[in-house]
Amino acid sequence: MKIALLGHSKHPLKEPFAGGLEMILYALAENLLQRNISVDVYALEGSDPKLNVKALKSIEPVLEKKPFQSSEKEFLNEHFTYSEALRKIKEGNYDLVHNHSMHYLPLTEGKNFPIPFLTTFHVPPFPLIQLGLELRGKQPGNDYFSFVSNNLSKQFEDLVEEHSVIYNGISTEFWKPTTQKIETNLVMWYGRICKEKAPHLAIEAAIKANKKIIVAGPISNTTYYQKYIEKSLTHPNVIYKGHLTQVEIRNYLQISSVCLFTSVWEEPFGLTLVEALACGTPVIAWKKGAATEILDDTCGILIPDVCTNSMAAAISVAQNLNRNKCREKAVQFFSIDNMVTNYIRLYQHLIKHHQIKIMS
Repeated sequence: MKIALLGHSKHPLKEPFAGGLEMILYALAENLLQRNISVDVYALEGSDPKLNVKALKSIEPVLEKKPFQSSEKEFLNEHFTYSEALRKIKEGNYDLVHNHSMHYLPLTEGKNFPIPFLTTFHVPPFPLIQLGLELRGKQPGNDYFSFVSNNLSKQFEDLVEEHSVIYNGISTEFWKPTTQKIETNLVMWYGRICKEKAPHLAIEAAIKANKKIIVAGPISNTTYYQKYIEKSLTHPNVIYKGHLTQVEIRNYLQISSVCLFTSVWEEPFGLTLVEALACGTPVIAWKKGAATEILDDTCGILIPDVCTNSMAAAISVAQNLNRNKCREKAVQFFSIDNMVTNYIRLYQHLIKHHQIKIMS
């Protein structure tokens, strides 16, 4: 079995990861290779070479010489990048393509690909994704779809019919509890610093609960950071650690009494949730998105409304939850082994189905 994994052209697959999509694709590629499955990863230049990377080439130097607007340059660069990647994949003698790019072009092209073309959706149906699916049409082809949560799949129910749901997985050997003492006065928030992740709400809740909070993550929205986060850093209980490696994140998670998850949009999955649980750290989140599929009353608390008073009050309850139960939930449902095994089974099913279709 020879698989082509198609990533996106915005961030390389390397640490520190720009986001959850990069981390999941990296882990999938790494574990497929460890299982002796032939894999090529089509990802941005600068990605970790151990993943058998076929670099996505940029045409930015050419576009810089042309009188295009910056948005036009970005559009053209991405279109060319994916056109070239798809052309090379067609020539690569693969058994299946697994697309994680979140770009419209693979969606329009996958239906007529000569081999099974699986797209896993990690994000909601943004306009260009909707466009790609609408241009694809409703007639069956060689393309197939999967989602990282049931909540996300429901957002596509008018665009995609038959599909699978395979939860994201993490290394529960890496994300694990510590033997160190838990700091009962410490909570943690981490992720991209942006409006939809809303770390300012975690900071508000921690301050109201009189807890020290560690905030970590890359600043993806400078305006938001300056308006909502920067001013709070003068408070003695607020510590911003910047963009950390996974080891550094894990070390802080392990000793935190609670992890606060404050995304105010319908989060498609939320790796933060399961990484925290695997470390034995209970989680408090709003009752939104995939958090409702991941958390239950043994390992966390779901707040019905976005309310920092309620989150602050919940901290003292959450920190008394059984940390072993948190760990058990992550190991049972969200391990990287489960995720990779489920994808391999889907690959085998799609390849077999395609071979039968060709022969009939």
